[in-house]
Amino acid sequence: MRGRFRIVDPVCLAVIKALADAFDEEGLPFAIAGGMGAQALLAAAGLEHLLRATGDVDVVVNGEDARIVRALNRLAADHPDLCVVQNPAAKNARVGPLNVDWINEPSRLRGMEHALAASVERARVVRVRQIDLPVQEPEVLIAAKLTGQKVRPQDELDIAGVLQSGVMLDEVRLQDLVAARPSRFEVFVEVRKRLVKE
Repeated sequence: MRGRFRIVDPVCLAVIKALADAFDEEGLPFAIAGGMGAQALLAAAGLEHLLRATGDVDVVVNGEDARIVRALNRLAADHPDLCVVQNPAAKNARVGPLNVDWINEPSRLRGMEHALAASVERARVVRVRQIDLPVQEPEVLIAAKLTGQKVRPQDELDIAGVLQSGVMLDEVRLQDLVAARPSRFEVFVEVRKRLVKE
């Protein structure tokens, strides 16, 4: 059964740790992105009270689908307690109660294709409950939230989370990353203003 978890919930963290171990064993560089990436930054900053629940984990991976499938097969063999159901055509898998979506093709980054490999290479390692996790660089994490079809309330929460985590942010780079949708940078500015008022 699919659940909704915060990254610090034991079942969620166990799945992410198993996924990280499987990717490492396969030699696949990766970074946690999306809402779980924002959660990792918040948790590492000791701000667990700001975490929101989700049932998905997005990962950016520098590697082909075949190697990702091999890593997921290894995860299933090493963790028989976790049911692993893969859908490589859709680039996702159900691992225990979490849906795992992987991004390994530049076209899936919606106008930020040039940032794909660098978002893994420049990933920052953060510590969440004694586990080191690579997290997509914050500018790309926020830009991905801003460049979707629409910016949803949970996207704004994740953007606020990255800001509240205290990570250093290169706003000029962020603006460059969302250049294909320049009006979306204003959403970022509004989120930041709301945080300052609180």
